[in-house]
Amino acid sequence: MTTKQITIGYESKEDFESARCDLTIDTTTSPGTARLSPSVLVQDEIGDGLQKVLLSDTVRAKKELILESAKATWVQVITFGGPSKISINGHEAEQITHQEDGGWHHADVPADWLRPGVNEIVLWGGGELWISPSFSPNRSALSTDGGRTWDYAHVNAEATLDGEYMVKLRLGRHPRGGSITSVPIDLAGEISDSPIASRIAISAIAIDANTDEPNGTQIIFAIRGGSTPAYTPQEWSGWHRPNKLLDGNTIAPDRIRYVQWRACLSSERPLQTPVLHSVAFSAKIESLEPPPDEIEAQRFDNETIVRGGVDFVYQPPSDKLNDLRTRWPLEYAVQSGRDELEKFKLLREWVCHQWPGWTGHRDRQWDAIDILSAPVDDRGMCVHFGLVFVQCALALGYTARSVILNHHFIAEIWSNQLKKWICMDAGPGGKNRDRSHHYELDGVALNTLEVHTACRRGESDKAQRVAPNPADSEPMGTLGENFCRFLIPMRNNYLDVQNPCERSHGC
Repeated sequence: MTTKQITIGYESKEDFESARCDLTIDTTTSPGTARLSPSVLVQDEIGDGLQKVLLSDTVRAKKELILESAKATWVQVITFGGPSKISINGHEAEQITHQEDGGWHHADVPADWLRPGVNEIVLWGGGELWISPSFSPNRSALSTDGGRTWDYAHVNAEATLDGEYMVKLRLGRHPRGGSITSVPIDLAGEISDSPIASRIAISAIAIDANTDEPNGTQIIFAIRGGSTPAYTPQEWSGWHRPNKLLDGNTIAPDRIRYVQWRACLSSERPLQTPVLHSVAFSAKIESLEPPPDEIEAQRFDNETIVRGGVDFVYQPPSDKLNDLRTRWPLEYAVQSGRDELEKFKLLREWVCHQWPGWTGHRDRQWDAIDILSAPVDDRGMCVHFGLVFVQCALALGYTARSVILNHHFIAEIWSNQLKKWICMDAGPGGKNRDRSHHYELDGVALNTLEVHTACRRGESDKAQRVAPNPADSEPMGTLGENFCRFLIPMRNNYLDVQNPCERSHGC
């Protein structure tokens, strides 16, 4: 038996980006650190704008948003729909800007226009404002007499709809708190290079951190441990202070092989954030028994796991997935592919030719069986091409996910061959609505982030939209505007679990 003291440091951009973070944690503003996010979004409505009100000097809309604190370094009033005039607490904004993505507009206003408690945002003078069909908390009102009286029960001119106006505030300040959690650390793997690990026991654990904690802020560390590579309630302990994990725990020290640390950042002062610069995790580990001499690993080829900072819910095997694979000729469609990438292209082509595009019912469920079972002239738009590709790929055993772009919807599929995500646009798009494509730069297939980055660097003319017919391939050019921003819904199990769905297909 041997005893070893190990120390694992977390201090680089890659270290912090591999950790799981709440959406209130920022690891990108200053790479190699973690802090509370630099802004807060204040909203009531659910984001499903299905009706709108036309504004004028007479017809005015009011939205009330409640703030516990009015402290902020900057403020944006954000609306879906373009009103001609916006005021907040009686102060009129000088300029309203139409954002490049969809129907969103914003007005930058001074932070001292805010007040604790109820803040009144009034919109009028022309243009329109969209309404979300929410009946709570009833903080929207309509005036048809220039603002002299307000109706909180009806928010459209026909007095038929209750709901909330799509009006938000983006504030330059920090949220109250959030946490960052390391990936599971394999302690047995830390004391031996052998692929066959020994049983271990832990006799000491400690965490040392380099932090900045201004007055009113703090960072609290916790740790948990277990016997499996991923957390399960049965095989892992709860969260404990680092020096208490081994004391009276429900998981015995000789059953702890994997550990995780968590840092909880909090602030009682909206304009201050604690900063986590580095973490050093250390442990004293005893090897209880070496691997038997007669056991030998003939081959050891574990790929590095690519981890993201946000949880993702994957589509499990299911009857509907099997139904999709057997009712439509998916395996036949890809069988001539000589490698993985060719099979992806063949599947994309099959999906692209299932209907002419932008037809019929555009609000179908995110369900490939429902879409493909509909009449050919009633199957939907780009959203549905992307969804069918994703779910057909899942049915064939690949991993794929949906991607919402600016005015477009595509898919990404994971390539074991290239060890990366790859964009796949199953259509319809371009001058010929029956064509599909992927994207390449210097002959390498790109994922969404890589296309987005190429566009931001002004390299969209270097990137190619690659079509099945080489004659139809062309530089991205202005088509790269679709990639000015993108959203990835953090699940791909819509075939079995429709709700909660992406409102208005994510627009």
